[in-house]
Amino acid sequence: MCRFNALPPQTTLILAMLMLALSGCNNGKTSSDNEQVPDDGATDNTVTDETTDDALPDMTDQSDQTNDDSAAVTGDDIVETDDDPMVDDDSAVVADDSLLLDEDATDDLLTDDGFSVDEDVVTMAVLCTGQTKCYDGSAEMICPAEGNAFYGQDAQYAALGKCAPRNYTVSGSDGSDIVTDEMTGLIWQRTLTGSTYQWQGAIDHCADLTYGGYDDWRLPTRKELATLPDYGRYDPAINTAVFPDTSTGLFWSSSPYVSLVSEAWSVSFSSGMVTDFSKEVASHARCVRGEVLSGSVFAEATVAGKVIVIDTFTGLIWTKEYSAPLTWQNALNYCESLDYGGSADWRLPNIEESRSLIDDTLKLPASSFPGMPVAQTFWSSSSNVNLTGHAWVVSSGDGNMSISPKSSTTYARCVR
Repeated sequence: MCRFNALPPQTTLILAMLMLALSGCNNGKTSSDNEQVPDDGATDNTVTDETTDDALPDMTDQSDQTNDDSAAVTGDDIVETDDDPMVDDDSAVVADDSLLLDEDATDDLLTDDGFSVDEDVVTMAVLCTGQTKCYDGSAEMICPAEGNAFYGQDAQYAALGKCAPRNYTVSGSDGSDIVTDEMTGLIWQRTLTGSTYQWQGAIDHCADLTYGGYDDWRLPTRKELATLPDYGRYDPAINTAVFPDTSTGLFWSSSPYVSLVSEAWSVSFSSGMVTDFSKEVASHARCVRGEVLSGSVFAEATVAGKVIVIDTFTGLIWTKEYSAPLTWQNALNYCESLDYGGSADWRLPNIEESRSLIDDTLKLPASSFPGMPVAQTFWSSSSNVNLTGHAWVVSSGDGNMSISPKSSTTYARCVR
């Protein structure tokens, strides 16, 4: 976790993140199937229109061993390698500039020696997904060099330190041991009974639980539960050295699905899919304790004539504009080739970064990101490690994540 300080409250937060955004201006990049989607009942948000031309379009704004005492378990960032079209800036239209900082104001901020860090403003880096391998359109491949086809994947930017590696500490005795997530600060129940519950029953179970010497357990929110899947693993999609004997079935979150009152958010630990499910279905529950994770707050700024959107919770900087529909390969290339807002180090976000834009209390769109389309899907740089001809996508309409064939076309928004 890292902290940021300032001048006045709201202004300070925007300025702090703006300084981060501007610090990267003009920097280049760092060197360096057809099978069915699993998990019955998952909302289908895949895009299968393959009629779009493969040429890149102009941008548009469409507004691990553990023990019983204490053991640290850290994620592995290393990429395993098993043995250009230009953007036409004139075509972009920027809407809703009521919250934008103009370039004159930006110049004033850069010369303000009074800028400082506010200890009350906390940001948390987005976790790495767990992926360490690269994939082409259908299978595992040796990770490509920069400038080559399929460069810019999840595992490559994880190896470059663009996300926070998982870091867990296991403590306590067998049967009442706990897992502390050193990145989020959350404390998790490690040993489960194997029982299943309907949604309300899962909420009650955690509220009544006394375990590991604590009685303040609760059912995790969607955002919290979604920090546990490891997208480099499958069946189960979780680090089993840290969370042994985890079922591959559904686990409940405490977050209701606002698009349908009879459903709530759940996570499948077969694949890591985060989706809605009927509250009447009997599913698993893993309880958590600690401060509830915050949601993202976004601020806009104009840099070099382009609008960037700063996530003040994660520290990520996003393009407000996004592409027309692209295949997965072209989406990777689109972000790698992008020069926008004075920066050229954009990348296609991994699935954790993509999902960080979602607010599960909202729908149509399920995000407070400025200008988010009502219902589109967006590519991530993360492949599905079981169905390698597919990659993970996130729906802006309801926040569901699913997988889509890499040959299909959908949208790309870039991040840095």
